Amino acid sequence: AEIGWCHKQLNEHGKAIQYFENALLEDDRNVWVLSQAAGSYFEMGDHETALEYYKKSYQILPDDDGLLDLIQVYRNLEMYEDEIHCLLLLKDENLKDYKEYELGLAYYYLGSYEEALPHLLHVLEQGRDETRIHCVLGDVYLNLQDKSKSDLHFNKALSYYEKALEREMDQYWIYQEMIWIVNKQNNHVKKLEYLDQLTKLIEPDAWTYYHYATSYSELGNYEECLKACEDFFKFDDDNVDILDIYAWSLCKSNQYKKSIDILNQRIERYGGSDWVFGELGWNYAYLKDYKKSFDYFDKAAKETPTSLYYAMAGWCTLYTNQLDLTEEYLTKALSLDPNDGWIYSLFGDLY
Repeated sequence: AEIGWCHKQLNEHGKAIQYFENALLEDDRNVWVLSQAAGSYFEMGDHETALEYYKKSYQILPDDDGLLDLIQVYRNLEMYEDEIHCLLLLKDENLKDYKEYELGLAYYYLGSYEEALPHLLHVLEQGRDETRIHCVLGDVYLNLQDKSKSDLHFNKALSYYEKALEREMDQYWIYQEMIWIVNKQNNHVKKLEYLDQLTKLIEPDAWTYYHYATSYSELGNYEECLKACEDFFKFDDDNVDILDIYAWSLCKSNQYKKSIDILNQRIERYGGSDWVFGELGWNYAYLKDYKKSFDYFDKAAKETPTSLYYAMAGWCTLYTNQLDLTEEYLTKALSLDPNDGWIYSLFGDLY
């Protein structure tokens, strides 16, 4: 076991495990050896075996040290409910602040935002005023539909990152974090500012072009969006989000045939969706091919019945003089949204 420990200190975990396993053949209830073996398995990326050994160690000696080991593995395996169970079992009062912080993160990763909030606020009240806490609280409040508090914490995190830019040599990861934050805030003007600052430091890559494309799309600058998409494709041609943005921007730029080609590529690679079928419907409508436009709006409505899809399908049949069909689709549209004036206008055209 001591030889195994020495190899472990040298990061020679494969050799360490051989010695630990030999020691366990003599005494498979030795808690220290079980924990050391688990640690080496963990470092080698075999988290399942590490968990098995840590569990056995804890069953023999159930204490806070064993719980801390289990918490680490459960976090890495994204087994947050088990992690929370272990955190709640911690008894040492000196671990209270650690426990609150980790509970907040575990509930956050689990998507239980209301449960995460009091634990994270406790940590903040205890003086742990750091970037990570504000980022997570920004996300929590965003998911709880409290934008003002979300922005408060996101802006605090941004202010800390901006200070970090003044002292950190590796600024790329800082800009990445800042860009993700303003993206969540839907502040695409600020996001473009950060992207421009970043690309003065590094050559633009797929990640930066992805974010340029999404922001230009949101801001309605379709010419720049198309350029960013095309630059992205030089690095990576296998991204469904960029294909969708590219097709959308082509349609908005009156390049309907090219948009149709891209949407068909998208369907071939990733399958269709109501949005994709709806976009094909719009493109064919602009090309005045109302038969194909109807087919795609009808297909979109079958995927996700909405008043817009039914109304657009009905609108298309007006142009092909299928009036009974128009009435059928407009009636479906009106049943889903009886307060849409445009649908009544289409009924007027029909009658």
